[in-house]
Amino acid sequence: MFEGEKTLVFWVGLLVFGYSLSQFCAAIWQTIYFLVVFPSEYPHTGVNIVYQLVYPIIPSIISAIIFAIIGLYMMKKGVKQNQPSAQN
Repeated sequence: MFEGEKTLVFWVGLLVFGYSLSQFCAAIWQTIYFLVVFPSEYPHTGVNIVYQLVYPIIPSIISAIIFAIIGLYMMKKGVKQNQPSAQN
């Protein structure tokens, strides 16, 4: 998929895609934290699980999706294809 010469745009796109992966990891960590760690530390809070779990994770998931799309697009456009030379 990414065969050819890699330009600066490709490498910046790879960094942006890496940032999106970090956002997905943050969303996974928040899910684990609010389902496992938080209830064991504060067992009688009475706070709704939807408020604890969903609202903090939504920004991470949305930004991860946006940056993944941008990063993959930049990586696709940042590869110069080798064009065969026309011989007469």
